[in-house]
This record gives sequence, structure tokens and C-alpha cells, in this order.
Amino acid sequence: MNQFCRDFENLLKKSPPEEALHQFVVKHPVLLEEFGGPLYISKPSLGRDYTADFAVRTVGNGIFWTFIELERSSHPLFTRQGLPSKALNTAIMQINQWFSWLRDHASPGYGVFDGERSGVVVIGKRDRLSALDLRRLRSFNETHISVRVVTWDTLIDPFKSMSDSLMKAKEREAPKVLGDAEFRMQSAI
Repeated sequence: MNQFCRDFENLLKKSPPEEALHQFVVKHPVLLEEFGGPLYISKPSLGRDYTADFAVRTVGNGIFWTFIELERSSHPLFTRQGLPSKALNTAIMQINQWFSWLRDHASPGYGVFDGERSGVVVIGKRDRLSALDLRRLRSFNETHISVRVVTWDTLIDPFKSMSDSLMKAKEREAPKVLGDAEFRMQSAI
């Protein structure tokens, strides 16, 4: 395993606050590649009402936005009864509120976040999930079209087999994460 993956796993072991995880992702945008790109925005504001942790724009046959809500790596995904945890439910509700706001304030062709939308919650760790919880997570993702749930440690799965030199090259090639103000200035041009 390369140094990047070791550093990320060591960070996760410390159960850091959400902001420390957010800053690690800003510094290492390759972690966002799974969700599309190449445009990554940190803390995009949705009017004065909401702020997502990240928005990822992918352009292909249209524009596609993925809005990401980060939760702590120490949060559980499910309760003992098998229901989504309070942290997971809250994150899903936040994403649904963002989508409602975007629908209510849409101005086709003029809105900064025009296009198709989906959401992702990054929460918990896979090694803390039982076999039953892993099945619950898979079932949740299969039955919920607009919101997907992933664990923090799965973000580095694509990079574990890379050598240090290959990983460093990949990071050098990754687009940088824009802040909300920087993104809006570029969008206005």
C-alpha cells in the first residue's frame, strides 16, 4: 500500500472531526474522482440557506452534479435495530433539502447548478459494519436512486494497489478543488 493510503487510514483511525476529513479531501481531490469531475467545489452555497460539503460537476451528454455530505468516520450507519442511524438520516435529509431548494430556485439555463443531480453521504467505516449491515448498505444503495451512501475507507480502494510514484503522479494530475467564491467568479465569466 502506498503512503497516501497509509496516511488516510491513519487519519481515519483517529476518528477526526468532520472538518479535518474535509480538509484532507480538499488537499487530495483524487478522493472525489469516484463521484465524477473534473470540477470539484468545496462548500458550495445554495443561496443563504444551505452549504454542501462538496459539489462535483461532470459534463458528458449534459451536466451532472453530485452533492456530497460528509459525516464523521466514527459515526455508525445503522442502529442495533437495523435502521439508519441519526447521523445518516440527518445527512440524507440535508441532501433532500438541498434538492428541494435547487428545484424551488431553478432558473433553467441560468442557474449555477443546472443539470441532473444526485447526492452522496460519506460516513463511517466499512470495517465497523457487520455482514448484515453491509447487506443493508448495499440494499439501501440499490433502492435509493438519488442518494448513495459510502464509507470513508472505500474512497481509497481504487488507489491501494498503486505504487508511491504512481499515486504521486495521479495526485499531481488531479484538478484542484475550488472554493465557492472562486467557482462563482469563474462561472460568471
